[in-house]
Amino acid sequence: MATEKKYPIKVIAQKTGLSLHVIRAWEKRYQVVLPERTHTNRRLYSENDLQRLSLLKQATDQGYNIGNIAELPLAELQELVSTKPEISVSTTPPDSVISDQDYLEQCMEAILDFDAFKLETILLKASTALTQPQLIDEVVMPILIRIGEMWRQGAIRIMHEHMTSAVLKTFLSNMRNSYRPGLNAPIAIVTTPLGQVHELGALIAALVAAAQGWQVIYLGPNLPAEEITAAAVKKSSKAVLLSIVYPAEDPFLRQELEKLSMLLPEHVKIIIGGRMAGHYKDISEKISVWVSNDLNQFRRNLELIEEL
Repeated sequence: MATEKKYPIKVIAQKTGLSLHVIRAWEKRYQVVLPERTHTNRRLYSENDLQRLSLLKQATDQGYNIGNIAELPLAELQELVSTKPEISVSTTPPDSVISDQDYLEQCMEAILDFDAFKLETILLKASTALTQPQLIDEVVMPILIRIGEMWRQGAIRIMHEHMTSAVLKTFLSNMRNSYRPGLNAPIAIVTTPLGQVHELGALIAALVAAAQGWQVIYLGPNLPAEEITAAAVKKSSKAVLLSIVYPAEDPFLRQELEKLSMLLPEHVKIIIGGRMAGHYKDISEKISVWVSNDLNQFRRNLELIEEL
């Protein structure tokens, strides 16, 4: 008897048109499929899983809400997508045709309304409709930039900034936890240096690294070089990922980066990113620090470290 063909998640994504994050999110939230796991914890999908995910993709593209159809059997899903839905099925456009800019504006509206539940709901919808890079680059990062600008201009109160930060911390952490690295995945320590108390940039770095297959050890913000080094050595990590947000020129921070470079084993690479990381680019000529000016460069730096 022939063995049933199994597909890795990347093949499923290519065949269905769903992003890797959406597939994982649907599994976690709605249990739409239950893939097998290899001994290295990688997902393997059956032909039945492929068919089911393809039908769910077609149905959501037609305007059906995934929460309402996730438990339907295959036969009903096939019948559902065989005919166009009536106008009454959905009074709003399907998520698949809402642009990343639309999600950004909806998030900003929720922030100005001081509505944490609404903000969380919009982010969850965006996470199923957009790819992970789209979500981070075109929605989450612009939210952080706008909130910072509006707070400095006095257009919002500090309560708006704190509410937004609290929602994003939970949202980004939950997204990161949906990724399951392989047993041989490279390890990254993620934190902010001593004196850097803003941690959303570090959470974004942790999520991006997890999405690229890294095993992430997130330590929170504001750690001295000695503690970062101890964690990196204890976990045999290949990289230390640091977020630098404020200020632009800080002699104490430069000292911390130099100290960290001296303490870490030579094979451990340091990547710094964040709004003010570019102001410390000159230090990369003095010590072994890679500066990421944007998330695309950060992703490429992670790839380069893996290749090493």
